[in-house]
Amino acid sequence: MQDSASSYKELREQAEKIVALRQSKAFRRKVFFARLKEQLLKGTIEEKRDFLAFVAAKLGRKGKEFRPLSDFDPTGGIERQTADSLISAYSSAEHGAQVAVFSRLPYHASGDGQRGAQIAKTFKRMGYDVLYFYLGDNFYSFDRDFVDEVSLHLPLIYFDEERLCSILEPGAIAIFENPDVNFLPYLYALKEHGVKTVYEHIDNWETALGAGWYDRGTYLSFVKGADLLIGTARNLCEMVSKDAGRPVLYNANAVDIELFDHKREYSVPDDVIKGEKTLLYYGHLKGQWLDWDLLYDTAELCPECSFMIIGFGEPGSERRAPVNVHFLGARKQRSLPAYLAASDMGMLHFKTGEIGKYVSPLKIFEYLAMHKRVLSTPLPDIENYPNVFCSTDPAAWAAAIKNPPKEEQYDAFVEGNSWYARCRAIIAEVAKSEA
Repeated sequence: MQDSASSYKELREQAEKIVALRQSKAFRRKVFFARLKEQLLKGTIEEKRDFLAFVAAKLGRKGKEFRPLSDFDPTGGIERQTADSLISAYSSAEHGAQVAVFSRLPYHASGDGQRGAQIAKTFKRMGYDVLYFYLGDNFYSFDRDFVDEVSLHLPLIYFDEERLCSILEPGAIAIFENPDVNFLPYLYALKEHGVKTVYEHIDNWETALGAGWYDRGTYLSFVKGADLLIGTARNLCEMVSKDAGRPVLYNANAVDIELFDHKREYSVPDDVIKGEKTLLYYGHLKGQWLDWDLLYDTAELCPECSFMIIGFGEPGSERRAPVNVHFLGARKQRSLPAYLAASDMGMLHFKTGEIGKYVSPLKIFEYLAMHKRVLSTPLPDIENYPNVFCSTDPAAWAAAIKNPPKEEQYDAFVEGNSWYARCRAIIAEVAKSEA
């Protein structure tokens, strides 16, 4: 899109102005009163009920569904106009080999750290033209569709199958990160169009991770329909291979070796809390797969140490955290290397249940890339990784903190587990399937 750089910049500036306007209290009041006037004062009985359902939801009361606030936004057509302009600019520009990533989450979700974003960013660095599509609308945040790491970043609501096929050429690679029913028509259309379709099974969706959207029938359609199947953990590969009746490529999570560079000098973040030993965990905090008792018991056994926690949400534990456990809040992925550099060890307190045994923890590769030993529970995929100590016993964790095991070599493992290695494996497997 180099030829469209100026128009792209203008669209981005326009989007930022609209978002700034929408974030003002005065504008939000204006939209609220527009809704009140249209529904409560002038609307039908059904419209009045819809307004009351909206108000009830704002007060925290669960009730029936109601029209989104975006229906009453006088600037509501801006997203469609901007999306159409971006798609038009992309279509008219010259581009090379294409990779499209389909994810339930936008690129910026989870602080840019989730697998789909990492794969997209890496293919872009490798010279591919990368398009990123996600579910949902983008109301009040559509400036986030301007993502420098990819050529096009938009919700799928702006595309039907025909429009998508018009911008993706035969021979392109389309990678689906989730077996969501909303993606299924695009999988079929792209495959018929000559695009190489890849389905990645990245979690055990039959657990709480798939609550509210996962459907086994849709999943089976993906594993039967995609050209290439990938599992990010060995147990996931076995599961998918059994369901699909064909081989599955093992392609675990990995590390951005340009971002997580242990040789670089990092300034210590202002909110780092040091102890005799400083330990770090980052990631989602609410997950049912986290063993907070293990971490808290370990912290109580090591009162002189500091246990820093970075992440979204509140810990899924009613137990009060020990005083040496410090919750620092959410951070973008690009800020994490500085926190790791200021720490002595990384932590991975995952439970070893139906979620844990199917997981490939992305963060463990990042810990190791920064030359940090890791305390973990015995998850099947990582038990034999170098510099990873596995146990579910707080006393064993505390002993490993006070007397760490001898360090092994890091660099060969890290180099073999970079995102470049993962993307090259996908390219090679696609080429093999074509042959």
